[in-house]
Amino acid sequence: GVRPFGVTFTPDGKRLATADVGSNSISIIDVDSRRLVHSVAVGERPYAVAFAQGRGFATNQYGNSISVFDMDSYEIVATLETGEYPEGIAASADGKSVFVANWFDNTLARIDAVKLVVDAHVTVGDGPRAFGAFLARRPDP
Repeated sequence: GVRPFGVTFTPDGKRLATADVGSNSISIIDVDSRRLVHSVAVGERPYAVAFAQGRGFATNQYGNSISVFDMDSYEIVATLETGEYPEGIAASADGKSVFVANWFDNTLARIDAVKLVVDAHVTVGDGPRAFGAFLARRPDP
C-alpha cells in the first residue's frame, strides 16, 4: 500500500498488517515468505490495526470509525463509529475487547469484539494517541 504505517503482527505471529495511510487499505503480509497475502480496502486514512476474535480492527482517522474485517475472507464485516480522529488501537489480552484512543475528542472507546458494538467511552487527558502497546495487565498486589 501507499505510506504504510502502524505495523502489527497477528496473534499467531504468522502474518503482519500495515495500515496504508495513503491508499486507504490494510496490507496483510506473510512473515515467512515476506509476500503480500491480501489488501483490504478500509475507511479514510487508516492508522493502526489490532486483532481479536479472528478479525482485524483498523482505525480510520478521517472517518471517525473502525473498519472490522474477517481474517479468513478479508471481507469488511462492520464499520463502527468510535470518536473523533481514532488513532491508537489495542486488543485486550483475552481478545474480548478492543480499545481505541480518539485523539480529537479526548476519549478512549471500548469495543465488544464479539458483538461488534462500541459499549463504553471514557474521557481521558488531552490528545490521546496511544500508539503501540498501551494496555497492560495490572500487577498482582
